[in-house]
Amino acid sequence: MTGTAATLEVPSDWPKDVEIKEYKGGCHCARFRFKFSHPAFENGEVKVMSCNCSICTQHGLLHIYTPESRFALTTGNIRELSVYQLPGKNTTHHFCPSCGSNIIVRNNEFREIVVNL
Repeated sequence: MTGTAATLEVPSDWPKDVEIKEYKGGCHCARFRFKFSHPAFENGEVKVMSCNCSICTQHGLLHIYTPESRFALTTGNIRELSVYQLPGKNTTHHFCPSCGSNIIVRNNEFREIVVNL
């Protein structure tokens, strides 16, 4: 991991003494790019989540939760993303307005970013 992110507090539900990696991703058309830091999940030690809401179920989305302080858009601006909030839910889905890729889900109660893998 690079920069000041290495000094950030590790969330209590993350395994202790694990490598924190920096991941990069983005939408299909590359209009939006992002990076986030998280314990390595490729080895199965950290659970990748599947949500049961209609959007995530229909699209087969898998997620990793990371604190807002460990997520950054590197290309594009969050205000440029299309937004949808399911009625009665505390989460807001952010989509690329060009290609339709689900980029992130923001939990409006907690300071977490749900990253679509």
